[in-house]
Amino acid sequence: MKRDKSTILENQMLADGIYKMTLETPECAFTAPGQFAMLEVPEKFLRRPISVSSYDSDRYVLIYKVVGDGTKKLSRMEPGEKISSLTGLGNGYDVDAIPDGCTLIGGGIRRCWDWPRAWSLPEKNVG
Repeated sequence: MKRDKSTILENQMLADGIYKMTLETPECAFTAPGQFAMLEVPEKFLRRPISVSSYDSDRYVLIYKVVGDGTKKLSRMEPGEKISSLTGLGNGYDVDAIPDGCTLIGGGIRRCWDWPRAWSLPEKNVG
C-alpha cells in the first residue's frame, strides 16, 4: 500500500453515470490485476474504494459508476486537481495460476478489474 497525492489527468463520462478517471502518481503500488485504490473525496469522511482497470508504473485508470453523493463529487473533479489516494490495496490475482484453456466471463461495472487480467491471457489460450 502506498499513500500519495494523485493528479487527475482525465475524468471522462463513458455512458450515463459511468466515468473513466486516469490518475498520475509518483509511484503506483499496484502489483497484480484485481487490486483497488481508495480515493479521498472532498468533503466526505470515508474514502471510496474503486477497482483499478489498468495501471503502469506512474498511472492508473479507474472506471466507476455514480451511485451516491461521493461518486457524484468524484465525477465533477477536473483534470489537474489532486486527490489523496491509497494504491496497491487488495491481494490481486496470480495470472500464472490460471489454467490454459479456461474461459473468462464477467459483466457489470465492478468487473472492470478483469481487463488487466484478460489482456495478459491470450498466450494461455483463454477464450
